[in-house]
Amino acid sequence: MDLTRASNRPYSTDTAIELLQRGQDTEDAEELGCIVYELQHRKKVAPDSKIEILNKMFEELKNWAKSPTDKDHDKHKPRVFDYIKTRRQQAIGSNGFDWRDLGLLRASGYSVGMSSDIKVGKRREILDYIFLNDDLSDIADLTYKAEWGAMASEQRLKKMVDSLVMFATNAKRQEKNYDLAIKSWEEDLVYIEYTHGAALGSLDDHHIEEAIYSITKLSSE
Repeated sequence: MDLTRASNRPYSTDTAIELLQRGQDTEDAEELGCIVYELQHRKKVAPDSKIEILNKMFEELKNWAKSPTDKDHDKHKPRVFDYIKTRRQQAIGSNGFDWRDLGLLRASGYSVGMSSDIKVGKRREILDYIFLNDDLSDIADLTYKAEWGAMASEQRLKKMVDSLVMFATNAKRQEKNYDLAIKSWEEDLVYIEYTHGAALGSLDDHHIEEAIYSITKLSSE
C-alpha cells in the first residue's frame, strides 16, 4: 500500500462528517489510509471515531497482505515470508555474519532509493512481517535478537522506527544525494504510524511522530 496518495490529501475539502462517512462506506485500505491521514488535520474529530477507522484500515491491510495461494495453504504466513527467508540465507551464507553490521531490515531484503530492486508494496510487507510475524529464529546473536523484542511488541516497533531514522541520519552525512531514500524512509514511517501505531494501546504515539519530524527536518536541510 503506497501512502503517496494520502500525503497529497485528496479529501482536504471534505468536512469531518464527510470523512467519517467515507470511512464507514469503504473497504479499500488505500482509501482508508487517505481518510486517516486527513483526519489528523481535523482537531475536532472524536478520538474514538479515528480509532474505529484505523482499526478498520488495519484489518483491510491484513487481508491485502495475503495472496489467494497463501490463504488456501497457510492462513498465517504472509506471502513475503519466502522472500525474506531466502535473502537472510544468502546473507548468512555458510560462515554466518555479524547481524549488527548489516542489520535485520537489510538482511531481510528491505531497501530504498535508486539502487533498490523492490517496489514499495513489498518493502512494507517486509516491515509488516518483521513486526507482526517474525520469530527471529535464525539470529544466532542472542543479544542483538533481544534488542528487537517479541513479535508485535512496543519494543520491536520502536526498534524498527529507530532503525529507519538511523538510516536517514547516516545517509544525510554522506556527500552523495540520498534525498529519494530519505523520502522513502519518511513515507515508511508514516505507513508504520497509521498501520501499526493504533494496534498497540501502550505505544507512545509521540515516538513515531518525532521520528517522522526528524526525517522531514533532515530532508529540508
